[in-house]
Amino acid sequence: DLYLTQLNQNIVAGKFCQVIVSPEIVTSLSFQKSTLSKPQFTSRLRCVCIDEAHCISLWGGSFRPDYADLGLLRGRIPSNVPFVVASAILPAHILDDVRTKLGLSLKATEIALSNARPNVALSCRAMQHSEESKADLRFLIGKDASSPADIPISLVYCNQQLTCEDACDSLRRWAADVNIPTDCIAFYHAKVGQAQKRSLEECLRKGEIRILFCTDAVRMVRE
Repeated sequence: DLYLTQLNQNIVAGKFCQVIVSPEIVTSLSFQKSTLSKPQFTSRLRCVCIDEAHCISLWGGSFRPDYADLGLLRGRIPSNVPFVVASAILPAHILDDVRTKLGLSLKATEIALSNARPNVALSCRAMQHSEESKADLRFLIGKDASSPADIPISLVYCNQQLTCEDACDSLRRWAADVNIPTDCIAFYHAKVGQAQKRSLEECLRKGEIRILFCTDAVRMVRE
């Protein structure tokens, strides 16, 4: 449409210092024709930054396939333009996959910094109840809790979307049993609508949501 045409023209003309673009757009043929193929643009391009690069490997299948196609950029952008690839989650096998998909040289400079956080600790506890009952999550609502403010803000990551919803239903029932408003407990995953996602994010920031059951889809929001 007219807005996108004008936007692409402004990008090519160098009116922006940074251009933030999704994998779906940056790998598209339309963006290639309108922007990446223009010497006026590529002559000004200083680097290509790919943040959350682990998504290239973890999301590049059926969920967000265009992540796996980001390597196309290497052939569409002058070879003297460096790629800066960043992530806090790049174990060796994921790094190797990302390196392969992006076509990065084995001699590429690698900077690894510790992500240790003094306020974060890992612990593991054995389940005492069946997985279906979700009873092991009952501790999230303390025995003395009588209002949402008494519940610590918690993100509970689940492997499957249905698990998010089932666990949320269980916690809401337990909250209702002690007269705590159930809207302080919610779920968030890729199938949640965009408007609802934005609403959940805002409520989480305000502390109105105390327990959020989620998949990896929420991770970058919190980061």
